Amino acid sequence: MNAKAISGLALAAAAVAALGGTTQAAGQGLPKGSEPVTLDPSRFSTRIDNPWWPMRQGSRWVYRETAPDGTRQRVVVTVTNRTKLIANGVRARVVRDVVTADGKPVEKTDDWYAQDRAGNIWYLGEHTVEFENGRPMSTRGSFGPAWTARRQA
Repeated sequence: MNAKAISGLALAAAAVAALGGTTQAAGQGLPKGSEPVTLDPSRFSTRIDNPWWPMRQGSRWVYRETAPDGTRQRVVVTVTNRTKLIANGVRARVVRDVVTADGKPVEKTDDWYAQDRAGNIWYLGEHTVEFENGRPMSTRGSFGPAWTARRQA
């Protein structure tokens, strides 16, 4: 996912958390700076019903945008019925983000979201594949895979 889109998603997630009307996230005070976060899986759900950004399975949004080089792109975001096991056993909803230009793939991303008991939406990472000339070329925009590979005690 490009830096602009990541910034937008991060801001959207922060706004959703702020609009949730709580200063507690998943039963804990919000971390500051580089403070570590301990996530309790029992406080999270893949059912995302926050009124500011509900993510019902099958929901779909379509956007048109212009890349920095002037290429017109189509972005289709779909809330899937799939889930992904993330940090400390938190299960997240998979949201598929597909970017195309002239009908050819530019990027395919699986974003991972979960909602805590207070109604805050947490963005827990992504797996991104970037394409050139319709062929997969890079996953460098991905982050969070280390969370899926191990569990913290």
